[in-house]
Amino acid sequence: MASFDELQQALADLRQAALRAVDISAELRLKDPGARQEVARQWEETLGAFWHYIKQKGKETNQNLLAGISFPPRR
Repeated sequence: MASFDELQQALADLRQAALRAVDISAELRLKDPGARQEVARQWEETLGAFWHYIKQKGKETNQNLLAGISFPPRR
């Protein structure tokens, strides 16, 4: 059975991996302007699959998994 500790760890791992992917993306785009299209394609594929999974899981469980989530400005 899932626990809040397990969720917290999974989200921390996701956050760390996402930040690393952003850093790698920025480095690749700076190093080789020709890489921009491939970097964008990979992001589009990954984020699209992630978004689709969230929506699919919400339909399967009859829940809006994004309900209550907001993105306040970061300072």
